[in-house]
Amino acid sequence: MWLNRSRLDLGLAELREEGILSRTAREYALALLNSKWLSHRDAAGRTALERYRAQGGTAVRIGEVIGAGASAGAVARAWMESPGHREVILRPEWTHAGWGRAQAGELRVWVILFTRQRVEGLRLSLEAGAYRLEGVLNCGEAGRPVLFSGLRLLEPERRQVDTGAFVFLIPLQAGSLYHRLGSLDGEGRFTLACVFYPEKLLTSFPEREPR
Repeated sequence: MWLNRSRLDLGLAELREEGILSRTAREYALALLNSKWLSHRDAAGRTALERYRAQGGTAVRIGEVIGAGASAGAVARAWMESPGHREVILRPEWTHAGWGRAQAGELRVWVILFTRQRVEGLRLSLEAGAYRLEGVLNCGEAGRPVLFSGLRLLEPERRQVDTGAFVFLIPLQAGSLYHRLGSLDGEGRFTLACVFYPEKLLTSFPEREPR
Protein backbone atom coordinates (compact mmCIF):
# COMPACT_ATOMS: atom_id res chain seq x y z
CA MET A 1 0.00 0.00 0.00
CA TRP A 2 1.28 3.49 -0.90
CA LEU A 3 0.73 4.67 2.69
CA ASN A 4 3.30 2.34 4.23
CA ARG A 5 5.66 2.68 1.26
CA SER A 6 5.71 6.45 1.80
CA ARG A 7 6.46 6.00 5.51
CA LEU A 8 9.09 3.31 5.03
CA ASP A 9 10.90 5.46 2.45
CA LEU A 10 11.45 8.03 5.22
CA GLY A 11 12.47 5.49 7.84
CA LEU A 12 9.13 5.61 9.68
CA ALA A 13 7.37 2.60 11.18
CA GLU A 14 4.92 0.63 9.07
CA LEU A 15 1.32 1.02 10.19
CA ARG A 16 -0.91 -1.92 11.06
CA GLU A 17 -4.60 -1.96 10.31
CA GLU A 18 -7.03 -1.66 13.22
CA GLY A 19 -10.54 -2.96 12.65
CA ILE A 20 -12.40 -0.22 14.50
CA LEU A 21 -10.51 2.49 12.63
CA SER A 22 -11.39 0.87 9.29
CA ARG A 23 -15.04 0.45 10.21
CA THR A 24 -15.23 4.09 11.30
CA ALA A 25 -13.51 5.21 8.08
CA ARG A 26 -15.80 3.14 5.85
CA GLU A 27 -18.97 4.46 7.47
CA TYR A 28 -17.77 8.05 7.27
CA ALA A 29 -16.71 7.70 3.63
CA LEU A 30 -20.27 6.60 2.82
CA ALA A 31 -21.72 9.49 4.83
CA LEU A 32 -19.54 11.97 2.94
CA LEU A 33 -20.51 10.42 -0.38
CA ASN A 34 -24.19 10.74 0.42
CA SER A 35 -23.84 14.32 1.62
CA LYS A 36 -21.65 15.30 -1.38
CA TRP A 37 -19.71 17.49 1.03
CA LEU A 38 -16.20 16.99 2.50
CA SER A 39 -15.82 17.92 6.17
CA HIS A 40 -13.96 16.59 9.19
CA ARG A 41 -17.17 16.97 11.22
CA ASP A 42 -20.21 14.86 10.49
CA ALA A 43 -23.83 16.03 10.28
CA ALA A 44 -24.09 15.78 14.08
CA GLY A 45 -20.94 17.87 14.56
CA ARG A 46 -18.81 14.92 15.72
CA THR A 47 -15.05 14.81 15.14
CA ALA A 48 -13.12 11.75 13.94
CA LEU A 49 -12.22 10.94 17.55
CA GLU A 50 -15.87 11.08 18.61
CA ARG A 51 -16.97 8.86 15.71
CA TYR A 52 -14.20 6.36 16.55
CA ARG A 53 -15.16 6.30 20.24
CA ALA A 54 -18.80 5.69 19.27
CA GLN A 55 -17.63 2.51 17.50
CA GLY A 56 -15.90 1.27 20.67
CA GLY A 57 -12.41 2.67 20.08
CA THR A 58 -10.29 3.44 23.13
CA ALA A 59 -7.32 5.43 21.76
CA VAL A 60 -6.90 9.01 22.94
CA ARG A 61 -5.78 10.70 19.71
CA ILE A 62 -6.90 10.33 16.08
CA GLY A 63 -5.63 11.76 12.82
CA GLU A 64 -7.81 11.91 9.72
CA VAL A 65 -7.39 12.64 6.02
CA ILE A 66 -10.34 12.73 3.61
CA GLY A 67 -10.48 13.19 -0.13
CA ALA A 68 -12.48 12.66 -3.31
CA GLY A 69 -11.27 11.97 -6.82
CA ALA A 70 -11.24 9.69 -9.83
CA SER A 71 -8.70 7.23 -8.42
CA ALA A 72 -6.87 6.30 -5.24
CA GLY A 73 -3.59 7.30 -6.86
CA ALA A 74 -4.82 10.79 -7.69
CA VAL A 75 -6.12 11.34 -4.16
CA ALA A 76 -2.91 9.98 -2.61
CA ARG A 77 -0.79 12.33 -4.74
CA ALA A 78 -2.96 15.29 -3.72
CA TRP A 79 -2.58 14.37 -0.04
CA MET A 80 1.20 14.04 -0.28
CA GLU A 81 1.48 17.38 -2.10
CA SER A 82 -0.53 19.14 0.62
CA PRO A 83 1.70 20.07 3.62
CA GLY A 84 -1.12 19.61 6.13
CA HIS A 85 -2.23 16.21 4.85
CA ARG A 86 1.35 15.02 4.39
CA GLU A 87 2.18 15.92 8.00
CA VAL A 88 -0.74 13.85 9.28
CA ILE A 89 0.14 10.84 7.11
CA LEU A 90 3.85 10.90 8.03
CA ARG A 91 3.49 11.65 11.75
CA PRO A 92 6.03 9.37 13.51
CA GLU A 93 3.81 8.65 16.53
CA TRP A 94 1.20 6.64 14.62
CA THR A 95 1.19 2.85 15.03
CA HIS A 96 -2.15 1.89 13.41
CA ALA A 97 -4.39 3.04 10.58
CA GLY A 98 -7.77 2.24 9.07
CA TRP A 99 -9.22 3.17 5.72
CA GLY A 100 -12.50 3.23 3.89
CA ARG A 101 -13.88 4.05 0.44
CA ALA A 102 -17.34 4.77 -0.92
CA GLN A 103 -18.35 5.10 -4.56
CA ALA A 104 -21.38 6.14 -6.58
CA GLY A 105 -20.82 6.20 -10.32
CA GLU A 106 -17.66 8.18 -11.02
CA LEU A 107 -17.65 9.83 -7.58
CA ARG A 108 -15.26 8.20 -5.10
CA VAL A 109 -14.51 9.25 -1.52
CA TRP A 110 -11.63 8.03 0.65
CA VAL A 111 -11.07 8.34 4.41
CA ILE A 112 -7.97 7.25 6.34
CA LEU A 113 -7.75 7.36 10.14
CA PHE A 114 -4.58 7.12 12.22
CA THR A 115 -3.85 6.49 15.88
CA ARG A 116 -1.19 5.42 18.33
CA GLN A 117 -2.03 2.30 20.30
CA ARG A 118 -0.06 2.26 23.55
CA VAL A 119 -1.63 -1.05 24.60
CA GLU A 120 -1.65 -4.31 22.63
CA GLY A 121 -4.14 -7.12 22.98
CA LEU A 122 -6.51 -5.20 25.25
CA ARG A 123 -9.26 -7.55 26.42
CA LEU A 124 -12.23 -7.14 28.73
CA SER A 125 -14.16 -10.11 30.12
CA LEU A 126 -16.48 -10.95 32.99
CA GLU A 127 -15.31 -12.82 36.06
CA ALA A 128 -17.21 -13.53 39.28
CA GLY A 129 -18.11 -10.09 40.59
CA ALA A 130 -15.71 -8.13 38.37
CA TYR A 131 -14.61 -7.08 34.90
CA ARG A 132 -11.20 -8.52 34.01
CA LEU A 133 -9.06 -6.13 31.94
CA GLU A 134 -5.81 -7.45 30.49
CA GLY A 135 -3.27 -6.39 27.90
CA VAL A 136 0.35 -5.44 27.30
CA LEU A 137 1.84 -1.96 27.47
CA ASN A 138 3.81 -1.36 24.29
CA CYS A 139 7.58 -1.41 24.43
CA GLY A 140 8.88 2.06 25.20
CA GLU A 141 5.97 2.94 27.47
CA ALA A 142 7.87 3.47 30.71
CA GLY A 143 6.31 3.06 34.12
CA ARG A 144 3.86 0.76 35.82
CA PRO A 145 0.32 0.30 34.50
CA VAL A 146 -2.43 2.00 36.49
CA LEU A 147 -6.17 2.38 35.96
CA PHE A 148 -8.38 5.23 37.10
CA SER A 149 -11.88 3.88 37.74
CA GLY A 150 -13.79 7.14 37.96
CA LEU A 151 -11.70 8.98 40.56
CA ARG A 152 -10.40 5.81 42.18
CA LEU A 153 -6.87 4.64 41.36
CA LEU A 154 -6.60 0.87 40.78
CA GLU A 155 -3.33 -1.03 40.84
CA PRO A 156 -2.97 -4.17 38.71
CA GLU A 157 -3.81 -7.53 40.20
CA ARG A 158 -0.92 -8.99 38.22
CA ARG A 159 1.91 -7.40 36.30
CA GLN A 160 4.92 -8.68 34.36
CA VAL A 161 7.66 -6.06 34.43
CA ASP A 162 9.69 -7.63 31.63
CA THR A 163 6.84 -7.90 29.12
CA GLY A 164 4.52 -5.07 30.19
CA ALA A 165 1.59 -7.48 30.61
CA PHE A 166 -1.07 -6.57 33.18
CA VAL A 167 -4.38 -7.69 34.64
CA PHE A 168 -6.86 -5.40 36.42
CA LEU A 169 -10.08 -6.41 38.16
CA ILE A 170 -12.81 -3.75 37.99
CA PRO A 171 -15.85 -4.06 40.31
CA LEU A 172 -19.07 -4.66 38.41
CA GLN A 173 -20.71 -1.63 40.03
CA ALA A 174 -18.05 0.56 38.36
CA GLY A 175 -19.11 -0.54 34.87
CA SER A 176 -20.80 2.76 34.04
CA LEU A 177 -17.84 4.90 35.17
CA TYR A 178 -15.28 6.56 32.91
CA HIS A 179 -11.99 4.62 33.01
CA ARG A 180 -8.53 5.85 32.07
CA LEU A 181 -5.73 3.32 31.56
CA GLY A 182 -2.12 4.42 31.45
CA SER A 183 1.23 4.28 33.16
CA LEU A 184 3.00 6.09 36.00
CA ASP A 185 6.73 6.75 35.81
CA GLY A 186 9.15 6.97 38.73
CA GLU A 187 8.32 10.64 39.27
CA GLY A 188 4.58 10.06 39.41
CA ARG A 189 3.82 11.39 35.92
CA PHE A 190 0.82 9.77 34.27
CA THR A 191 0.76 8.88 30.56
CA LEU A 192 -2.73 8.19 29.23
CA ALA A 193 -3.04 5.13 27.00
CA CYS A 194 -6.77 4.60 26.46
CA VAL A 195 -10.20 5.47 27.84
CA PHE A 196 -13.46 3.52 28.04
CA TYR A 197 -16.66 2.67 29.88
CA PRO A 198 -16.58 -1.07 30.77
CA GLU A 199 -20.30 -1.60 30.14
CA LYS A 200 -20.07 -0.14 26.63
CA LEU A 201 -16.71 -1.69 25.76
CA LEU A 202 -17.50 -5.28 26.63
CA THR A 203 -19.33 -5.94 23.36
CA SER A 204 -16.55 -4.40 21.21
CA PHE A 205 -13.70 -6.79 21.85
CA PRO A 206 -14.09 -9.13 18.86
CA GLU A 207 -12.71 -6.14 16.87
CA ARG A 208 -10.03 -5.22 19.37
CA GLU A 209 -7.04 -7.31 18.24
CA PRO A 210 -4.77 -5.30 15.88
CA ARG A 211 -4.29 -6.92 12.48
